[in-house]
Amino acid sequence: MIIVAKTDKGRVRAANQDSCFVSEGEMTYLAVADGMGGHKAGEVASATAIEAVRSFLTADNLKKYKSTHEFLSECSKQANVAVYSSSCENPDYEGMGTTLVIAYLEGNKAFVTNVGDSRAYMIRNNEISQVSVDHSVVQGLFESGQITRSEMRTHPKSNLITRVIGTKNTVECDIFELELNSDDVILLCSDGLNGMLEDEEILDIYTKSSDLNEFADELINGANNAGGTDNITVAVLKF
Repeated sequence: MIIVAKTDKGRVRAANQDSCFVSEGEMTYLAVADGMGGHKAGEVASATAIEAVRSFLTADNLKKYKSTHEFLSECSKQANVAVYSSSCENPDYEGMGTTLVIAYLEGNKAFVTNVGDSRAYMIRNNEISQVSVDHSVVQGLFESGQITRSEMRTHPKSNLITRVIGTKNTVECDIFELELNSDDVILLCSDGLNGMLEDEEILDIYTKSSDLNEFADELINGANNAGGTDNITVAVLKF
């Protein structure tokens, strides 16, 4: 198993409001968060969520829950409480929030949980598929047939999300369960990647990369070369 994570502020934004963390060993997981809010609040929101994930995802905590789904659902709730509490306590952080996507491994199974529009992809047998479902206005427009998947990237409302960590005192996450085969790749990313590159462009970069480090670097280069209008974060695992 190989895990790589990289982040870049892009070519336009003054600061990087993304955060990420990866863990390998007793608890193996990847996590990416994309913060939002002024006065550095976005940076605080994403960092706070990731720190809450790191604190919660422990073997001791896992024992307290009947199922992995319940465990991961509570993880998202704990991240939400941490961000929401911080925003309530500091006027500068009022209204801040963040996306959160986690891929948690248990044997040959991967559990993906998400809130917002940061994505989880699976690359298998030279094909790419999105595992998570965006909580966004444009996802709703796509599902109702009003726009195409490609048009989601450039739509005027592409940055509007419908579920956020930290803006309310409760949150609901989605959880997806996957069985992994040898050489499967899981990619987590902020929308600074998929907002710049089509899914097939991401796959093309993977097929041309010699290893995961090069893949992560070239994803960031590709997003920047396409405009780099947002922060770009990728966390990749090869099973």
